[in-house]
Amino acid sequence: MKDVKRKYVNYMPFDYEGIEDLLEREARAGWHLEHAGALFWTFRKGEPVDSTYSVVYRPKVSAYDPDDADPVAEFDSFCEEAGWKYVSGRGKVRIYRSDEPDPVPIDTDEELKLKSMRKSILGSYIVPMLLIVVLLNAGGSGPLCILKRPASVLSNYNGMLSMAVTGTLTLMVLLSFIVFGLWLKKSTVSVRDGGSCASTSVFRKGYKIFEVLILLFAALWCLAFAYEEGAFFGIIGAALILLLILFVMGVGQMTERFRAAGLSKAANMLITIAVVVVVVGALTQLVTWSFYTLEDGKWDRDGSQMIMKVSDFREDAGRQYKYSHRETGTFLMSLKEAEQEETGVSDPDAWLYDLSYEILKVPSGNLYDRCLDQWIKEGIGFEWLDGNEKGTGYREKDAADLHADRAYSYYWNGEEDGTWILCYPGAIVRVETTFEPVASDLEKIDEKVAAAL
Repeated sequence: MKDVKRKYVNYMPFDYEGIEDLLEREARAGWHLEHAGALFWTFRKGEPVDSTYSVVYRPKVSAYDPDDADPVAEFDSFCEEAGWKYVSGRGKVRIYRSDEPDPVPIDTDEELKLKSMRKSILGSYIVPMLLIVVLLNAGGSGPLCILKRPASVLSNYNGMLSMAVTGTLTLMVLLSFIVFGLWLKKSTVSVRDGGSCASTSVFRKGYKIFEVLILLFAALWCLAFAYEEGAFFGIIGAALILLLILFVMGVGQMTERFRAAGLSKAANMLITIAVVVVVVGALTQLVTWSFYTLEDGKWDRDGSQMIMKVSDFREDAGRQYKYSHRETGTFLMSLKEAEQEETGVSDPDAWLYDLSYEILKVPSGNLYDRCLDQWIKEGIGFEWLDGNEKGTGYREKDAADLHADRAYSYYWNGEEDGTWILCYPGAIVRVETTFEPVASDLEKIDEKVAAAL
């Protein structure tokens, strides 16, 4: 039997009762904590003992500064005299163990304990997690994107599961803040009345449910990415998740070792920031490379899948083209994308004739209207325009002679730009061209689309 085991431990940092209970159960089974890591804790095999563990919060302890080592050592020495031995810790959270039958509690002043806990959690958990939530949602991957970009998110399982992971993580963090706030309020009242801090067991079950959901959605996201984009990119997605986990673990261990080695606070922080920037930059490059590789892999010389081509509209179109075609779908809607791009033109000033279209099949109703609203607001990517500046934006066209129920043409500086949106029962179609539009183009597009639907 191995003398050392590593166990996945991921409690909320303010659930001190849950951590203490876990460590005491492990000790009774003969496994004693040796090191508390970022995600995996190390236990060493020994004699089964009814040990008592105590999680103590030290708000003045820094993860970077070696100069606070003396006060910490002094506190550890005080605890050892009272029968408590320091075992491990992370940042402002320190874990002590006692094998005495009824040890005197380290935190005898409940008011001071509550104050220390509040300061420690605020600085080391609340602020960083709020920042993560803001970045996740500001980066275009938050749950609100389902409302803002339903056509992009709900037409593929990759997008849906990505939103599920981000949304679950966001909800977990926000709810944990609410529960922690309620716990603080309840504990404050209890301590003020001469009692002790409230139990933290309320955190445990809910957090475990969220944790399982995040892991499940992440695994399904990798499978969906592999299914929709290819096995290679599914492996890339799984690798990114693994690298992020290793990165979180590695940064914490690195700062701890630098601090233990006596590296100054400023140097430790600078090195940590530099490492974070380099690693995040490398991961960004990997994602960018994967994206462009994926996009390049879509192109071929076979345009048979196109329901319309440049030659349907322009007789002077070039003869060398490359094509891309992609289809995705979920139980809510499906999206078919196709693009024709002119190549092999020797004249750098020549005007290239390109054409692309998207066919979104979505049930009529509120979701249909939201998808249409998204495409109208996007305006070929110019989201910074509100549709009223310089005569730019979509304008509704007369659809009396069309198969479509409604039609919109995009105008740039008051002139038609060669982009149209057509609305059919259960389908929305967007067509973009680079050639100068003429009056008959919309009718030709409508005929081609109506025949294909």
